[in-house]
Amino acid sequence: MSGLLKANKLENTPYSYGDIKKFPENEKWELINGVPYLQAQPTFEHQEILGNMFAQIHNYLQGKPCRVVTEPAV
Repeated sequence: MSGLLKANKLENTPYSYGDIKKFPENEKWELINGVPYLQAQPTFEHQEILGNMFAQIHNYLQGKPCRVVTEPAV
């Protein structure tokens, strides 16, 4: 966590979305009930499983009105 921001926060004070927007841009943070969590980078095994699942679901949905995406923010 950003040392400067942490030093300016009072103990037991919940973080806000504005607080985590000040964290380094190259880090992915999630805020749950005022507590910031650094999102870990997925492992190779995780990505391989994700790719296999995507391929199976994508193939199943061919010709159907639904589509599958790997990034929920799309």
